Amino acid sequence: MTRFQTVNILLSTSIICYDIDMRICIVNDYSLVHIGGAVTSLLEQKKSLESNGHTVFVLQLGQPVPDDKIDQSNFLFVKPTFTTPTAFYNLPFIFGTKKNYRKVKQLLIDNKIEVVHFQSEFSISYITMKVAKELNIPCVFTIHTFFWEFNGKFGHKLIAPLVRFMFESTIKQKIFFEPLTGNPVEQMLKNITLSLAKQSDAIISPSQHQLNTIQKSSIKTPAYVVPNPFIAPADSAPAKIIDNTEHPFRMVWIGRCAPEKRPIQFLQAITAASKQTSKKFYVDFIGSGGLLPTMQKDFQSDTIIFHGQQPHNKIVEYIDQSDIVVLSSYHFDNQPMIIAEGVTRFRPIFYCDERLTEGLQYAGYLTKDESVESMTAAIVSLVEDPKITYDLSLGAQKSSYIFSPETYSKTVIGIYSSIVK
Repeated sequence: MTRFQTVNILLSTSIICYDIDMRICIVNDYSLVHIGGAVTSLLEQKKSLESNGHTVFVLQLGQPVPDDKIDQSNFLFVKPTFTTPTAFYNLPFIFGTKKNYRKVKQLLIDNKIEVVHFQSEFSISYITMKVAKELNIPCVFTIHTFFWEFNGKFGHKLIAPLVRFMFESTIKQKIFFEPLTGNPVEQMLKNITLSLAKQSDAIISPSQHQLNTIQKSSIKTPAYVVPNPFIAPADSAPAKIIDNTEHPFRMVWIGRCAPEKRPIQFLQAITAASKQTSKKFYVDFIGSGGLLPTMQKDFQSDTIIFHGQQPHNKIVEYIDQSDIVVLSSYHFDNQPMIIAEGVTRFRPIFYCDERLTEGLQYAGYLTKDESVESMTAAIVSLVEDPKITYDLSLGAQKSSYIFSPETYSKTVIGIYSSIVK
């Protein structure tokens, strides 16, 4: 049997695919202490590739976290030099010294890495990119967001040059710059993303709408849309269609309690909807963040339950107990993990952002627009006609393969194989 074989995958062309185990290094700058969508996604990618026979390491900037939080097998930790303030995402950084380059190089060599897969675009990623190029290891970059937002209180025009100077000084590399949309700091962050993308052999976007935005820039790197995968915890019950017998309607909102996720607007819609229908319904809020105290104070109700941050297996339980999963953000998210989590558990998705498409053709319930009034009307319709969510649950079951580990692994291994020299 040869090292390569040609297969058709979920892309527009036939490409070469490995038929034996690959040794992959995922690279991550983001802290494991506060797990966001990018980290959740890369952990799911790791599990998906491993479940299909590949060996995956994670080159992680930071320290190990308690074992019961996440599985850190095959994690290669690199100690950060410093961590940025909260206003700059509490991001760990490492200096681009010769010593750190040698350490990263040795880690790639010792673990016989065949492909490097970036999941972030900051210091450890830039250092690893330079090392990978020196070692002739092909590089793939999953762009988790090109929709950077920075709403700091200080002048953006003053901060942006400082951010660029500090970043380039830290990594000891120059980054590419082109004029883009957004304030100067947002443009700077987008250019940091583009600079790593330009050096990559292929880029991945979990959503088509984000890729469309990226391709409006000068980027020419081969690009693919590959949705985030999801694997339920081993102790989870099998996914089931929602109960179509009479029962109180239940919604679940899962995410970061922050302005860009619009939990306040959704709570306003819930409050208004409860006055427009006589049918009882409940909402479970899962997550933490700066807005949570305000949410708890201003929206006290026996039908709204705030659970705070929950472990992964409990989140799946809350999804399974719900009739629909809520995504209230608008023109902010790339391809949210909550869609993959909900659809693979055969739950429909209530959403406001018309740009989101992956997995939602048969499982999504799109509001008329992003307004509180439209969300209110949608909630009332769902509560009063449970057949809508039952039919959408059947649609979620039909769509769940999109986020399966087999679909993800087959597609990504095909991309890897196409760039191996």
